[in-house]
Amino acid sequence: MILNKLRSINDSLIMLNKDNDKELEKQKLIKKILNRDDCFLRMDVEVAFALLASLQIKKDLIEDVYLELID
Repeated sequence: MILNKLRSINDSLIMLNKDNDKELEKQKLIKKILNRDDCFLRMDVEVAFALLASLQIKKDLIEDVYLELID
């Protein structure tokens, strides 16, 4: 499931950013959002794209990933 992959990426980014308070807080917030299985169905497209970009999803893949998440 792609959502689980995103959760794993988020966990990795949390570990990598232990010394960067701003990024760490952003990733912790994303973690709370990703805890809901229907999180992408509950947010605007623009917010979803920004969240995926924050998870370092390549720009040219964001739309495809998003469409898979809401399918």
